[in-house]
Amino acid sequence: MNYQLILIYFAIGVVIGYFAYRVLAGDKEKTEIIDESAHKEQLILKFIEAKGQIKNNDIQRILDVSDATATRYLQNLENKRKIIQVGGTGRSVFYQKI
Repeated sequence: MNYQLILIYFAIGVVIGYFAYRVLAGDKEKTEIIDESAHKEQLILKFIEAKGQIKNNDIQRILDVSDATATRYLQNLENKRKIIQVGGTGRSVFYQKI
């Protein structure tokens, strides 16, 4: 068999292996992000159980996240029907467990 053909097959195998690895590694990273979000949502629910309510600022302080990230956690928990928003807008808004 021609050595050039063997080298071509080897190179193709390396490229396919690399891309397969990247796809699998990307799936693992996504899973870790989902697990971390679920863990933080559980922390929020435990805080609400302990204190009775929580505000966006509390989440920012406790989890050391931005306003947008805290809002996203709260919206996810609302969508899952785990918490409910009390109040319309502004500083008076807080969240309670359903």
